[in-house]
Amino acid sequence: MKIVTYNYQHTVIYKLCKSMLMKRRYKIISSDKKNGVIHAQSKFRLFRPSFDIHVQSMEMDINQTKLTVDFIPKNTNKRSSIIQEIEEARFLEMVNHYL
Repeated sequence: MKIVTYNYQHTVIYKLCKSMLMKRRYKIISSDKKNGVIHAQSKFRLFRPSFDIHVQSMEMDINQTKLTVDFIPKNTNKRSSIIQEIEEARFLEMVNHYL
C-alpha cells in the first residue's frame, strides 16, 4: 500500500486515477465519486499475478488530497510482493506524469 499527498482538488485526483486504471485496461468493479473510492481488477495474465486494486482519494483540505493505492495479489507467491510494489509505483508514476 502506498499513500501520497497531492496539492490538487479531490475530484481532479479521482478522475485521473479512474482514467489511469481504464488506460491500463483494468476492469472497474465499482467507483464512488463522493467517497473517492475505486475498486478494480487486473485481467488474467499468464506470467504475472492478477491484482485486486483499491484506490481511495480523500480530501484533506480544499486543494489537498491524500491518495491511497493498494494492489492486492489474487495469488500469492514469492514474486507477488515484489510485483505488487512495482505495480503500485508504476501507477503513481503515471498519476504524477499527468498532473
